[in-house]
Amino acid sequence: MTAPRARPAQQPPPEAAVLRTGLPRVGPSRRLYREHGLREGDDGGCWWFASSGDGRFDLEDPHGTCYFGGTEGVAVRERCGRLMAMQIPITERLYAGRVVSEVCAPESAGALADLTSPAALMVGVTGELAATSDYALCQAWARACWDAGFGGLRYPPRFTPGGKEAAFAIFGDEGHHPDPGVLRRRDLLDVLQELGYPAVRSDELGSTTLDIQDNAEPV
Repeated sequence: MTAPRARPAQQPPPEAAVLRTGLPRVGPSRRLYREHGLREGDDGGCWWFASSGDGRFDLEDPHGTCYFGGTEGVAVRERCGRLMAMQIPITERLYAGRVVSEVCAPESAGALADLTSPAALMVGVTGELAATSDYALCQAWARACWDAGFGGLRYPPRFTPGGKEAAFAIFGDEGHHPDPGVLRRRDLLDVLQELGYPAVRSDELGSTTLDIQDNAEPV
């Protein structure tokens, strides 16, 4: 029998009206950082709002969600943190063709729901919401916050312990939004090395058969 305190506490969201009046509001950080695959276009594919359901707080089409970290470290760890926690080397298969873009927070985002605030507990938010593997539950919360008029979410990053940094999910129309642009773009490998995380060439791993890509977080 599972002990009561060991059972998940996170419940589905309340009605939008409850969130609209009870959930704390916050603006996004002035600078945001996104780890992503480098694609064509001036922004390199940074401003992509996903609706596939692979992301924790994806909205459904025709809306979508674009994910950022409040620092480069948060953005990188949300991509590579699973491997770091498992002490698995980060190989070319993960970092090749991927970058970290620095952007200004879009004014259109408006107020975000602050899931990092202790006051959010009073409308049903727990720390499990940013860590549970039940993405359907997380996406239900995202939809409810969208319906309540929030432009996105500020939430605790799953792979950055300490409680001092934040991740951001910005809502918008599904697909590519090139207009906001990018202030600076760096190769993921350079950021990994600067932060002191081990990155190696695939041929340095010898006979390992681990599928690195399958252990990466979807972005």
